[in-house]
Amino acid sequence: MTAKNILKHGDTLCARETNSLEQIAYTAEVRLRSKKDEYRWHLVRWVEIENINSVKTGVYFGSATDINDQKLLEEKLKEAMESKSRFLSNMSHEIRTPLIGISGMITFLHDTRLTEEQQDYANTIQNSANSLLLIINDILDLSKASAGMMRLSYEWFHTRSLIEDVNELVSTMAIHKGLELNYVVDETVPAWVKGDKVRIRQVLLNVIGNAIKFTTVGEVFSRCRVFVDPEAETTKGKKGVVNAKDIMLEFIVIDTGRGFSEKEAELIFKPFSQIDGSSTRQHGGSGLGLVISRQLVELHGGEMVGQAVPNKGSQFSFTARFALPSADDYPDVNTQAARASGADELEENRPESPKPKKSSTPPPPIAITMPLPPPQTYSILILCPQDHSREATSQHIEMTLPKGPPHKIRALPSADAVLEMVASQNPGPFTHVVLNVGAASNVVSTMDRIDQLECISNSTILALCDTVQRQVLMRLSPQEQPRLIRTGKVNFINKPLRPSRFATIFDPDRLRDLSIDRNRSSAERHWENQRAHYTEVGKIIGNRGYRVLLVEDNPVNRKVLTKFLEKMNVEAVVAVDGQECTEKIMAQPQGYYNMVLCDLHMPRKDGYQACQDVRAWEKRTGASPMPFIALSANVMPEVQDRCSQSGFTDYITKPVDFVKLSRTMAKFF
Repeated sequence: MTAKNILKHGDTLCARETNSLEQIAYTAEVRLRSKKDEYRWHLVRWVEIENINSVKTGVYFGSATDINDQKLLEEKLKEAMESKSRFLSNMSHEIRTPLIGISGMITFLHDTRLTEEQQDYANTIQNSANSLLLIINDILDLSKASAGMMRLSYEWFHTRSLIEDVNELVSTMAIHKGLELNYVVDETVPAWVKGDKVRIRQVLLNVIGNAIKFTTVGEVFSRCRVFVDPEAETTKGKKGVVNAKDIMLEFIVIDTGRGFSEKEAELIFKPFSQIDGSSTRQHGGSGLGLVISRQLVELHGGEMVGQAVPNKGSQFSFTARFALPSADDYPDVNTQAARASGADELEENRPESPKPKKSSTPPPPIAITMPLPPPQTYSILILCPQDHSREATSQHIEMTLPKGPPHKIRALPSADAVLEMVASQNPGPFTHVVLNVGAASNVVSTMDRIDQLECISNSTILALCDTVQRQVLMRLSPQEQPRLIRTGKVNFINKPLRPSRFATIFDPDRLRDLSIDRNRSSAERHWENQRAHYTEVGKIIGNRGYRVLLVEDNPVNRKVLTKFLEKMNVEAVVAVDGQECTEKIMAQPQGYYNMVLCDLHMPRKDGYQACQDVRAWEKRTGASPMPFIALSANVMPEVQDRCSQSGFTDYITKPVDFVKLSRTMAKFF
């Protein structure tokens, strides 16, 4: 085959460039037939030869290199990447679809009369559903990170509240295993920082979740502190602040679990690897958590390391760089929510944000316990066998004690230590005794042992219990219950612990900064704002005779979306697949349906084909195009492009954000 023929070859991919001799050189990949009568891919390079007068002669000089094996590998790699993309897309779709039922029904549940405890349960369910959604997104992000496409989304967030939120989500796992789950935030850590809250939250979920998974006895403890790199140049007078606008924080997670050896340490940051990869392993998981976490940390300008002692526990730590509040850029929060250590200066010269409107739903009746008058001084005794939890309990209480009265906190590991202290010293009366001793049986035995001590005869007893421990204690017969419980001297504080839960005892008026439960306040504002939004949108589109055709094959999703349309006071007509959708539309006169909400993946006829058929019918009959909104659990970019090409007016991902859906609907009415 001549060079001219190669240029005309149908399978050729040609490139033209000028080489170092200023000659025009050609490169092409072509399939050439070998002596064995096989067609194989070759890389062909050639240049046209010139004579001594620099006149082209029409003669070419070149070479051909066999690259057939490389081309076959490239094709296999392309097929593998396409298969991976399809798998991730399908997996995302299958998991996102049932999340509509969870998130949707929780939304409707919040519109009913709930007690404070029930509201907490509902918030936890919603947060858990959101966390599952984040895990799905993280698996998709793994492929993005591999391709260098991962991007961070920056927002202001409250550091302590973020850790409390994560602990709340994983607390069920810790309660099931009887583990202590606690945290400490150093006082030097700023209350508000700017970073990718969602990503940092997912890293904490992965690391703390792993610690719980590999721990059977003891505790899992987290610490957040300012990271100081001795080699880094820091701003004078601000320890750990890299410059006037940034700070590096360090998150440390410590457990008393199985640990790992040096050989096992080589596996922990490898994709799809498990320390125990045998078929009889005790701990499940995909083996992706730490891999994704490390990549997310590195995107934040930090690093993640792990160290452990076999059978004694492990410690994982990671650093991340965050922005600090400035005069030009600060968190947009109301005054009460912004009150926190190190955040007071943010309130200067800033107008207070408007407070959310109160709910129109009357609150349910609740039992109110009037707090006792505060003592003139606080003398607090803490019993807790776990070192880190003892430190955390002390800090949480200290953060909520009134600033005026003097206080003294003694933290001891056991009842034996208390008896020894009483025998050797005269500690004086304690105003409060805090028991954080784990299992219900430990609570009973500890109360029985300290019951007759004179120094606690007038003390308020605080038992720190999870829901399981408290139920066990309250179900004991009067003969089995300690006298302190029978006589009503015990107050229960729910786990997982945080300062706001101690505020009920020490700061009932919520005067201290950390007495405010920001996660609960944020959740309440979210639901209040959502109800207000529904009311506002309902005035625009409700009770106006609008009729929406809902096309959805999943019965749970149909139920949720139908309920949503009812709340909007919009008539809903249901079709279970694309075929029924087109039949219903074409059987009615023009304008009968004002909008179509349509799933994409359905039997008989999918949403793409249904939309195309309706658009063709509208064109034939001269009907005006109706709004056709796609509802899809597939979040891949090509899906949205295909929807646009098929004639959809808009596109919303599942699980559906009802606020976003209602706004989208309002645009077309």
